[in-house]
Amino acid sequence: MNFSILYGGRMSNQLYLLYHIYNEYDNIDKIYAPHFMEYCNYFNISNLCDEEYYNKNKDSFIEIKWDKFSKPDNYYDIKFNDLKLRKEYQDYLNRIIISYGNVDLISVHIRQADYANWHEGKYYYSYDKYMEECYKKIKEWNLTNYKIIIFSDEYQKTDLTKSSDHTGSSPALDLFLMGECNYFISTWSTFTLMAINFSKSLGRYKNNFIIE
Repeated sequence: MNFSILYGGRMSNQLYLLYHIYNEYDNIDKIYAPHFMEYCNYFNISNLCDEEYYNKNKDSFIEIKWDKFSKPDNYYDIKFNDLKLRKEYQDYLNRIIISYGNVDLISVHIRQADYANWHEGKYYYSYDKYMEECYKKIKEWNLTNYKIIIFSDEYQKTDLTKSSDHTGSSPALDLFLMGECNYFISTWSTFTLMAINFSKSLGRYKNNFIIE
């Protein structure tokens, strides 16, 4: 069976739909996902096709839309191996995580660039607001042995660890690094929700707080 993802969302949105395909169908021949192509080199997936193939065989493709997707119980199930990071990238992230030590990892996902105008800025918050809420939750969660990691689509002046220092701001590496965290501070974002799914599947997840 052939499938297409024509929805123009960013990487995490594309991944949600890809996970749906692998979760619902056993027979997957070709997938046409033009908005995922810029990220595909980070993943094991090998059955993506190009526009020429899609146009020649368009009638054989089933379009997977954003309003219809299933949520897997375990995002690290063997059936999703194609959607995992390639070994060299996962090994690199493993070394980063080991370097953090035996602590609770707190992801603070600061979404600003496109959120300044999205929903008229309803979910746009300053760095200080994110950190104010973060330290409130640290106290509420009674955390003492922890490390905060800042994930952001804008430069943040901070002495805290920034994911970009290790990942070069790669969305794929950021997402899977975030998925290794135990606690999450964010506003509404499919990126963070996907990372939480990874964290739960790995048995790492402990809690999260959404600023709204």
